[in-house]
Amino acid sequence: CLLTVLVAALMVWWAREWFRRKTDLSLRPPDVAFRQVFLMSPPSGVRHLRIAGESHLSGIVWMRSEVDDPKQVILAMEGNPKLTLVGSDECSRDEYYPSGDVVFADRYATSVDWADVFQIKKPYCYRFTWSPPNQGWYGILVVDEKNRTVYAQGGLL
Repeated sequence: CLLTVLVAALMVWWAREWFRRKTDLSLRPPDVAFRQVFLMSPPSGVRHLRIAGESHLSGIVWMRSEVDDPKQVILAMEGNPKLTLVGSDECSRDEYYPSGDVVFADRYATSVDWADVFQIKKPYCYRFTWSPPNQGWYGILVVDEKNRTVYAQGGLL
């Protein structure tokens, strides 16, 4: 009887660990996680890519990367027919950003230092969705041209 309980507990632990490894974006190589969210390889000039989140049910993603040229990265992403990117105007933090409460409380957001987005003086925002819409990932890209950093935050439909 004790052996049965021990085997059952081990099986539950193994199943949870397997599921976590399959769905935790921070456990995947960054280029693989980027491809999973944006349906393309990271564009040329993307450096120090950090992605964290979960890719199950109503998943969540947080990303931060340094880039050589933010405009070239956005152009490359706009050229992806599987992804719709809309925006580019200077954006309002209240209108587009997740609240500071959410950012500072989310372990994935803090693991990629996403809160630094609140320090951007002139952010530019782009909404992204998979094409066709209403399936896959959706969210926002926040571009800091001065510091050549791109942030992303999104969810899974």
